[in-house]
Amino acid sequence: MATAVTDTRYTPADLLTLPGTGRYELIDGQLVERNMGAKSSYLAARLLRLLGLVTDAQGLGLLFGPEPYGYQIFADDPSRVRYADGSFIQRGRWPGDAPPEGHCRIPPDLAIEAVSPNDLARAIEE
Repeated sequence: MATAVTDTRYTPADLLTLPGTGRYELIDGQLVERNMGAKSSYLAARLLRLLGLVTDAQGLGLLFGPEPYGYQIFADDPSRVRYADGSFIQRGRWPGDAPPEGHCRIPPDLAIEAVSPNDLARAIEE
């Protein structure tokens, strides 16, 4: 379940410089901590491992885990940054097939979201 961390307004650049090990998303200028349970984390890691075997063997593209790679891809709110539990971007979408510094500004070809028992359907849909 997502929980707001503070009432201070933050920018996507601020999110990149935060200290600590928490995983935060940026929604409406607010830091929102995303918590993942052990079971959903385990399942996401297994899925990423299996996908990695295929994508690496066939040179299909780049596979990303849940941190620290945020997506800044929302036309209605350009300052929003969301994280997927895993994501894939096919080869050829970036110059030199190298991911950019900072947040990604192109949508992934595949996004993985491991749902925890405490996650609300509305929050997942957003």
